[in-house]
Amino acid sequence: MATTEGKILNAELFDKATDFWQRATDEADDEYDNHAAPISVSFADFVLKEFQKRLVSNTLFPRDLIEPITDYFMKSEMAVAGCYSLSDVNLVGKSQ
Repeated sequence: MATTEGKILNAELFDKATDFWQRATDEADDEYDNHAAPISVSFADFVLKEFQKRLVSNTLFPRDLIEPITDYFMKSEMAVAGCYSLSDVNLVGKSQ
């Protein structure tokens, strides 16, 4: 993965970031899929915060790459979800 500024994220870090993203989305699924109450929790409110928390807590990730890494995964998820903003994706009942 390369950023728009030409900074390279090596394959090992990209794989680790992918794992962090998957864990954050799995945690959201576990937390909100079976939620009976009619609440609204956006993908951006939960998953992005959890993902960035994992990146920041891992000393392997250069701080200047956290934003571009987050941007990459957000845009990938928006393409899959078919939306313009992850704030538009409600986690409650998302996979039903």
